Amino acid sequence: MDRELYVPASWIADRARCREAKIPKTVGFRTKPQLAQTMLTRALAGGLRPRWVLGDEVYGNHRALRDSLEQQRQPYVLAVRCTTTVRVAGPGAPGRHRVATLAAALPRAAWQRHSAGAGSKGPRWYDWALLPLAREETRGHHALLIRRHPTSGERAYYLVFALRPMRRDAVVPAAGQRWAIEQSFEESKQEVGLDEYEVRTYAAWYRFMTLTLYAHAFLAAMRARQRPRKKGRRPGRTSSP
Repeated sequence: MDRELYVPASWIADRARCREAKIPKTVGFRTKPQLAQTMLTRALAGGLRPRWVLGDEVYGNHRALRDSLEQQRQPYVLAVRCTTTVRVAGPGAPGRHRVATLAAALPRAAWQRHSAGAGSKGPRWYDWALLPLAREETRGHHALLIRRHPTSGERAYYLVFALRPMRRDAVVPAAGQRWAIEQSFEESKQEVGLDEYEVRTYAAWYRFMTLTLYAHAFLAAMRARQRPRKKGRRPGRTSSP
């Protein structure tokens, strides 16, 4: 949907290097979450309204990014570190608590097994718990989603924001879509050479990325058109990728 080049702080500080790469003087250092916030704000302002915004810990632990999405009324499921602290809804647990501590204290009844979606070897089964969190300043509903591997017990943590009260069976598939996103990146590298650019200037990188993203979107659209239509679907209607 969009692209922004991450320019390290060491590059920004080296103005001679920036001039050689034709990086505009107006370009300053921005972290990856800040770049993501820019692109998301741009997409939402342009009319894109995804059901969920997903991201790994780099983005989930960036409070300004989460706040920006909430202010724009955009639901998200963002992974966070085990050391992240949250406030649980209700009077039973005042103060802030680490998500790992909360997960370890949950009773067996709090967990349910759901598939995170189809993987290369079939459904990806995990145990999931959904813990309501205290509502923040913004309107909406907050929760902590916890994923536990049924064999190893390894856990992953997600902060969830939604406009309406959320159900576990609706949030789990969203968290599972992260796998599809990584698969899409790998596909774009193999099929259209996303990671094979050999450019020396700032503008050239943007040109290459723009053409690559268009090519991948074209292939995805053509593949979707070739799939058999499900029974009951009206001719000419397609679902969004």
